[in-house]
Amino acid sequence: MPKIYYWIHGLIFGILAILAIQSPAVGGEGDTLMHFFWAQHVWTDPAALFNSWAKPFFTLFASPFSYFGFTGIKIFNILCGVATSLFASLYAARKGWQALWLIPILAFLSPAFSSYLNSGLTEPFAALCLILCLYFLELAKTNKTYLIAAYSLVSFLPFCRGEAQVLIPVFLVYGLLNKQYRYLPLILVGSLIYGFLGSFYHQGDWLWFYQKAYVAGASVYGKGDWTHYFERMGIMMGALYFLLILAGSIISIYWLFKKKDWWRQDFLLLFGSAWGFFAAHTMVWALGLYASAGLERVLIMVFPLFWLMALLPFQLFWSKIKARQGYAILGLIAILGVLTMVTDSRAKPYRKTAWDLGPYQTYILNEVYPFLKERYPDLESRHLVNDLPYLAMLSGHNPLNIKEQSNWQRVQKEIWQQMHRSSLFIWDSHNVPFYTGLNEEKIGEIEWLSKIQSWEMGGRKYILLEANERYPFPDAPKN
Repeated sequence: MPKIYYWIHGLIFGILAILAIQSPAVGGEGDTLMHFFWAQHVWTDPAALFNSWAKPFFTLFASPFSYFGFTGIKIFNILCGVATSLFASLYAARKGWQALWLIPILAFLSPAFSSYLNSGLTEPFAALCLILCLYFLELAKTNKTYLIAAYSLVSFLPFCRGEAQVLIPVFLVYGLLNKQYRYLPLILVGSLIYGFLGSFYHQGDWLWFYQKAYVAGASVYGKGDWTHYFERMGIMMGALYFLLILAGSIISIYWLFKKKDWWRQDFLLLFGSAWGFFAAHTMVWALGLYASAGLERVLIMVFPLFWLMALLPFQLFWSKIKARQGYAILGLIAILGVLTMVTDSRAKPYRKTAWDLGPYQTYILNEVYPFLKERYPDLESRHLVNDLPYLAMLSGHNPLNIKEQSNWQRVQKEIWQQMHRSSLFIWDSHNVPFYTGLNEEKIGEIEWLSKIQSWEMGGRKYILLEANERYPFPDAPKN
């Protein structure tokens, strides 16, 4: 592949990294911050490497970047996203496919993918690991040593994203159909390593990861329509780019009858993995299973496979046109992508989430946090009782370190360990009532808490409280 592809991807990384450093955005209010806290918590507690919700393989690689704060983990995800585009291009180049510039166009000129890079979410890393699996399998066609890397990395996919378990059968079938039998046991490597190491933190349970992530049964989030993810893909990719993916999918099916080995090679890896993953999420959301919340971002993991399928229509005619005509077509596609991002109102939330703070985070940054910082110069060393991840990040508290911060469930259950007479209690109307049932009326009935200040914005309320002379618990030992 020409060096210009590497230079362009390096330029894209530089631009996105500069924007991330300058932007205060954190990519959302909840999971994006909690994944950062888990990665950061590794530096004080190695057990954080073995939490199923946090996605252990992601936590392992993200933790060095999280040492440099939230900007560090944004840089990590940008690196993953740019590398995903690059390795998808390298995979296509190994196949001898044409119109490779389409891949970075689809990646960075569509509404969703680049917006999720400016966050602490796990999906960009999972996408990189998945495309690396395919790239290693392609390299293995000329050097079988890469099969060791490919199937070993496949074994860690569920530790990037739990739902990647549905991809394991695809790789098993691929290995069987292509007579790679002796390498297939490597698919157990990740489970054996994490099972053994994690058992020291999970009472000897080697199966801790598969038992404690998401339980089967009805989802607390309810359920949705069977068309939900199909509709969201048209928005995430933009209508034109999604049409290219659909066209490529149709061609992929057509080639089943035209290309001798297509069915056990690229059809299985691209079409089977991407649409199988898509179908699995559609089913669990429509049926309301496995704590599915209908989150669109889970599809990011298989985006590189969709990009590759979008290349297939171009293979039908690319060799028949002049290079200048090809670049004109790609240029037009890029322009239409930019126009979609700028003019389509459905794309606006992606830009806003990626590069701006949400309204409640802005209010916390401009009103709540300055008040706390001015009133309590020792804020960073004080113990907090707080369920607002963004406020915890601003104040330098890690919610996972109970010596620094506790949640309101401890107040609800009167668990006094780790609380102090000097603790600051920040109640909010969005999280605390939902998780504990402690509404504003009920906290007013806690006689050992005194209200210091309250704020209200956009239907949400924040209340600062301190323990008074009626505080009934012995102080927990401080750091």
